[in-house]
Amino acid sequence: MMLSLKVPLRDAERARRALVDSSLLDRDYVVDKDKQHIFFPLTREPPANFMESSWSVVEHPHNKLAGSECRGLKFPAMDIVGTIAIIEGSEEEARKIAPLIVKCIPSVETVLRKAGPMEGQFRTRKFFHVFGKETMETVYKENGVRISLDVSKTYFSPRLSTERARIAALVRKGENVAVLFGGVAPFALVIAKKCPSCNIISVELNEDAHSYAVKNIELNKFTNVKALHMDVKELKRADKYKGWADRIIMPLPKDVVSFLDVAAYMARPGATLHIYIFASSPKEALSLLATKLDELNVGWEHMGTRECGNYSPTTSRYVVDIKLL
Repeated sequence: MMLSLKVPLRDAERARRALVDSSLLDRDYVVDKDKQHIFFPLTREPPANFMESSWSVVEHPHNKLAGSECRGLKFPAMDIVGTIAIIEGSEEEARKIAPLIVKCIPSVETVLRKAGPMEGQFRTRKFFHVFGKETMETVYKENGVRISLDVSKTYFSPRLSTERARIAALVRKGENVAVLFGGVAPFALVIAKKCPSCNIISVELNEDAHSYAVKNIELNKFTNVKALHMDVKELKRADKYKGWADRIIMPLPKDVVSFLDVAAYMARPGATLHIYIFASSPKEALSLLATKLDELNVGWEHMGTRECGNYSPTTSRYVVDIKLL
């Protein structure tokens, strides 16, 4: 028996990432699960502020990882999206570590290597296939929903899983929620799961991402989500959505300021905006948004700013929560 973090299956990926980030996951042992929970082997007792209400530390038997090459092996930083592991580095390094990733991480069937930075209007990235099943398509499970996507044709970040759960927890019954730049609809799906009485639209211009959004709504059998294939700017021509939204989510950190007029058009009085933006500090993030909102002659109140990812050594991704007055 050893210390183990017991979490509901719906929280598995979020808990795994948090454990890895905090160096709490004991990689020498096999992750275990039953019908309702997953058990992560721990290196030590987690601090109190790490835990969530549905998580608990228990004594649980964990088997040692099979194969001596897995014991104590330290993998490079990677993103795991469903059955796909995405790594960086040289081709030589990737081909050396990829077979071990597939062998030692049971959920991984494919290893891809980043071929360069995200490019173009839709923030997509090219990959090299390194090892395992030759595919760019997978199904990722998060917060109780399934998300189908092609990692080379759509933008998706598993690192925002905690943020998506945070937003979903804030949504109240019966809200109208608009997700602009919605991609394959991860925000919309997580909110729909949490709030069946909400009406949600997910707006996306990338045709591939929109197709996956439609597929994901059907995959999860949601009837309270609608995927719209259109330019966000076109929403200002839609009388139906003028003053419609109680909550607007804008996960386009690079160019989001230029779309604040759309949010102002769609928002009801008292609506909440969750705006993602690249900046060098929380102060700069708020300042960039404040300047534009004041130009639009919109009354607003700052509710909080959180850092939720790095873009470069000097730039982070922030989410600024704002209430319109």
